[in-house]
Amino acid sequence: MLSNWAQSSNNVNLVSFAVSFEIAKRGKPFTDGEYVKDCFVRASEEVFRDFKNKAEIMKKIKALPLSAKTVRDRTAKMPSNVTNMQEKDIQLASVLSLAITIKTSLNYRGNVLQRFALCLSEIKTFLNEKSIDYPELEEDKWLQKFNFMVDTTMKLNLKLQGKGNPAYALLEEVVCYEKKLLLFVEDMGNGKLLHFKNLKQYCDETNTTIEANYFNIVLKNMKDGFAVRFEQFKTNKSTLAFIVNPLNTNTNEINIEPFGIDAGSLQMQLLDLKTKDFWNGKFTELKSKLEELEVQKCMHIAQHKWTALKEISRVEALIFGAWNSLPECHSE
Repeated sequence: MLSNWAQSSNNVNLVSFAVSFEIAKRGKPFTDGEYVKDCFVRASEEVFRDFKNKAEIMKKIKALPLSAKTVRDRTAKMPSNVTNMQEKDIQLASVLSLAITIKTSLNYRGNVLQRFALCLSEIKTFLNEKSIDYPELEEDKWLQKFNFMVDTTMKLNLKLQGKGNPAYALLEEVVCYEKKLLLFVEDMGNGKLLHFKNLKQYCDETNTTIEANYFNIVLKNMKDGFAVRFEQFKTNKSTLAFIVNPLNTNTNEINIEPFGIDAGSLQMQLLDLKTKDFWNGKFTELKSKLEELEVQKCMHIAQHKWTALKEISRVEALIFGAWNSLPECHSE
């Protein structure tokens, strides 16, 4: 009899855990446990109406511990139980395999290389102490390529990644980055290295000659590869611009065939919109709001964007301030 009672009590607890799991999985409040129990009781009155042991069934259902406190405690115990089970399984396993992603986000790759460059001296010291030989770390050409990679990965256009970016905005970033690549080629060609600070610092410290021809070829290949990859974007510039400014778009310039849209119907419907003052006003108002949102977004990130441009205005203010404070004879 005691064994039957223990088994019955255990089943009730299992049901309590099962209900708590469903509540937690759906992100519902712990107090829903009592609501679920009430629904269970009311439904069981009808479902088990013709059962001979209905009274026993109803007794067990009413005994279910599903108060808010109980559901909270059950939810807190489940993660620790999963952890304990994993630890036991790992200890019993003869062979262990961990599922680890091998992909490295471009958002972090540049930072990792930059950190490696900053710690290179310490890394060399550590390897020497451990008698580990990496001849590349002493090779001039390898170190030049490494510092070049640090500079280029830090300049990768991360705006082309992520979700929620409109196609036309991405196209603008593509065009901008292509122009930046041209600037990098020019910078490498004239030897100023304004955009390759790590490479310049390494060459200045070691008094070595930069492999300018090699890096020029690499940069040009990057530019050409980038242009080919996004060529379709640029050829569909008018099509992408339609979403941003539909009222000022020439329908003869947009390519809508891939989308299965009838060109004639689009022209007629767009003409209807253009000639209606109401919709003209709505589109103008919407565009104004979008522009205002973009301005506000830029204001929020102003502390770390366009810092050099802001410095120019500050310097000009200082120059004119100093000039105006000079005596009149000096000004003349």
